Formats: sequence, structure tokens, C-alpha cells
Amino acid sequence: MIYTINARSNVKWDIMKNYYSLSKSEIMKNINSEFKETIGILDEKKIKYQSLKGILIPDHKGNKKEVVFCFDSNKIDSSWYGGFVFKQIIPLLDKKRKHAISYGDFLTFGLPEDVAYVAFDENIIQLNPTNYVYSGQYFMVYINNLTEDEIKNFIEQLRKYPWFIGYGDMTYANILKDILAYCLGQCCLQDNNIVIMSHEDDRENTENINLIGYPFEKNGFEIRSIKQYYYISFLEYKIESRIVDKSDLLFCLNTISDNAVDFEEYNIIVQPEKFEYVKNKNIAAMEKTGIRNMKVDEFISMLYEKLQESYIYNLEINDYNIAKFNTNVEIDDISGDEKVKLLVSFDYNTEKRQLRLLNLF
Repeated sequence: MIYTINARSNVKWDIMKNYYSLSKSEIMKNINSEFKETIGILDEKKIKYQSLKGILIPDHKGNKKEVVFCFDSNKIDSSWYGGFVFKQIIPLLDKKRKHAISYGDFLTFGLPEDVAYVAFDENIIQLNPTNYVYSGQYFMVYINNLTEDEIKNFIEQLRKYPWFIGYGDMTYANILKDILAYCLGQCCLQDNNIVIMSHEDDRENTENINLIGYPFEKNGFEIRSIKQYYYISFLEYKIESRIVDKSDLLFCLNTISDNAVDFEEYNIIVQPEKFEYVKNKNIAAMEKTGIRNMKVDEFISMLYEKLQESYIYNLEINDYNIAKFNTNVEIDDISGDEKVKLLVSFDYNTEKRQLRLLNLF
């Protein structure tokens, strides 16, 4: 199983496809071959790919949070403000926890500045004053798989610094999260006391290099690095965005099918007995979201709508030769005060052009 493949924030697969005129069958073969090579490299470095599952895919149970911490670079007297910020963040990382850590300036790529400001103002809880001049003055650090206690510790330790402006809960969809998904890059994966990052492609995978230079080793972490060529495809956590990159989606589907096409034109199949099963499997969630009172056609319409703003992961062809993937769907509860995440599993059938519901919980 491939937990996630990233063709959204890099052009590697697009370039290879066009330059070598690769067919879908060849792309599928190459992706899976490179995935096996990546697993082998990780094994040599004593890292089990399976141990990274919780940080390469989003949590659907709501137990773990995604938070962005915001810093005003105009208040930092250093051109290397990223290193300055991480000098304070790294000691706060619990070596018994696992996280994907992304970072970067709040760049909006042509969006009107007033849109960026609204996204910032509505989703960042400000703990220290700031004079918002332009979005790019803010340096963001995005961490997934956080517990409430971890979040409290970060806030308590950082709020004493005037350049720490505040934080935003990114566990559920919002416009700021949509933007950050496309403007932040991954710093590293934290696997307990191991930090996994990429290094140059002309450096051997036998080496372990802290290419970004942040003081992880000084704070008791061990560095494991692999060539960027492999890292960017299989070891980058994709922050969820409702703005779905169709090219990225097709490469993900091409991982499990040699005839991958966008499933916008597919029929969603929900067998009546399957619908009754999922409605009675988690009654509390089904009642909270209103699914328990839906008819099958209403349920299918909801799934189709949610699929248009979701990305897919847990890609595999199982023992029954079924090509399947998972996706998260976010639904407002019937009160309208909360959001609920549900994990949905589909059989992706290119011959019948169908998505058949396998499970929902």
C-alpha cells in the first residue's frame, strides 16, 4: 500500500510523462518501481515505512490536530528568520511523537491581498500584536498529528516572543488551509527521535545530511536523509485543500490503474445492504451528520460533491485484485456548529467507470 503520492507540489512526473512520452501503463510501472526503491532505502536506514502511516495521511477520527504557527518576519532581526524560528521550535518537539512539519512564507500566488488578509484574520488566533502590511511577511510552520497537550505547550513557550503572532487550527477545511496547502514546503518528517529529510540527488543515499541546517542534532535528534528524487514523491504529507490539483489526482489514480482517468464522470455505486451496514456501524456519527436519515440517492449525491474537494490516499491493489483508495470527507453536523470527518473507501473500477463504496466510518 502507498499511503500517499505527491505530484501536486512538484513537476517530476509531469516532466517524465511528457519528455519520455510515457503511457499510463508505463507510468504505473515506474511509480510502483520507485516506491519499492524508496522502501528499500528506508529499510537500509532502519526506518519502517509502515511506522510513518500516521503522519503521511490525515487523521479522520479528530483525535489529532493540524496547527499552523504564525511568525512575523518583520519583527525578526535576521535574514535567516526560518532558522531563527526553528531554533525555538525544535526543543519543543517531543521525541516520543511523530509529525510532518511544513514551513514557508505566506505567499498567495496572485490572490488579491484582501483575500489573503481575510484568510489570515479569520483563521489565525492572534496572541501578540502585528501590523499586517502584506501576506509574505508571515512565516508559517505547519505541524500535523498534534495532541491538545502538545499544542498548549507550543503556545505557552512561544507566546513570550513578540515575533510569534499566533496560531490557527487547520484540522478542518478553511480558506487559509486551502492556500497553505500550495505555498508551504515540507521541512521534514519526525519519527520519534529520527528526523527524515531530503538531500541532493547527486549525493548517495548512504549519507545522512541535514541540508537545511536547522539545529536538530544539537537538540538530540538523529538525521536520516534520502535523495530528493524519491522523497518528494512518497514522503511528503499533502496538506488537504478543497482546490484539487487534477494532474496530481490522475497520477495518484495511475498508481493503482494503468487506465486512470478522473472519476468525475464515474457513477458512485452504493449497494443497499452496504448503505444499511455503514448507517448502523457508527450510529453516533451517522446521526450527527444526518446520514442515518438520508436516502441512498441523497447519500450518493453527498459523496459525489465531497469527492470534488478531497484528495486520495491509501492506494493499493488488494489481494482480491481490487484497486482501492481512501478519502476523507468533512460534513457539517446537523446543528451546524461542528464538523465531522469520515473516512471513505472506494473500489476504483476503470472498466465499468464506477466507484463502488467499500466502507465508511
